[in-house]
Amino acid sequence: ELEPDERLDADAIARAVADAGACAVGECGLDGATGERALQESLLRAHVRAARTVNKPLVIHVLRAHDTAAKILREERAFEVGGVMHSYSGGADLVAVYRDLGLHFSFAGPVTYPNARKPVEAARIIPDELLLAETDAPDQSPRGGRSEPAYVADVIAALAAARGATTEAIAALPKENARRVF
Repeated sequence: ELEPDERLDADAIARAVADAGACAVGECGLDGATGERALQESLLRAHVRAARTVNKPLVIHVLRAHDTAAKILREERAFEVGGVMHSYSGGADLVAVYRDLGLHFSFAGPVTYPNARKPVEAARIIPDELLLAETDAPDQSPRGGRSEPAYVADVIAALAAARGATTEAIAALPKENARRVF
């Protein structure tokens, strides 16, 4: 666990990741819906630097801050370690940007929502080798209320529908892709 004065120190983060035997660095990112934007940006930069130091992939969550996140990820060379856009909230227009940064795309409950336009459009064009699925439990439930890992089947079904594929074909992809990333 990091002390408050260590949370912006990429070397301290890298040591903590290595000491914990972690398989990735994160969850990190930017949340445009909350305050302290400068602090969030500094934290994201520190996490990318730490990931490069320990050669581990990143797990990144971005909400309403994709332009800034992509800029930081490019500047900090996130492509050197790659990783995952956790609970991907960007549209199809950002797929190439994050793909070129070496990132995979993980979809959660929002892809199942009746009015889900952006995640469905993005899910349609994600290359098979970059597709992941999750529940983001306990948040973003496909069924309302508290989410749980078993609901990943709902996410898989929504991805299959978006991509015009069978659930069996889509279900095989996240397992293979996660093994490759982590």
